[in-house]
Amino acid sequence: MQRSGYVAIVDDDASMREALARLLRVHGINSWNYPSARAFLEALPSHMPDCLIVDVNMPDMTGIELQCELLNCDVRIPTIVISASHDKSERRVAGSCSRLSQASAARRADGSDQFSEETALYAHAG
Repeated sequence: MQRSGYVAIVDDDASMREALARLLRVHGINSWNYPSARAFLEALPSHMPDCLIVDVNMPDMTGIELQCELLNCDVRIPTIVISASHDKSERRVAGSCSRLSQASAARRADGSDQFSEETALYAHAG
């Protein structure tokens, strides 16, 4: 799949999608917004983003589940995982992101373990 030169924002919260899109636009970065992981996956075959910003807590498919699905399909997109919730699950989410990064690096075709192309970051807004 060819990259499309944009950042994909996947979040069920419309105000968060718009805020992130404005922030990126101010810095000259194009973005496309998706209200769900499923909507993003449906657009993916024809529109491969250069980066993905995904909410960890979404109905139907979480950001972590989306990352697993992408990895299972051998799709690697540098990813920033965000959350607006502040609770005891933060360590679990951070651990999941770390494991996904490690699994993604382990699956690289050239065998290297660089995380520059497949990155999972965890950012807490709170």
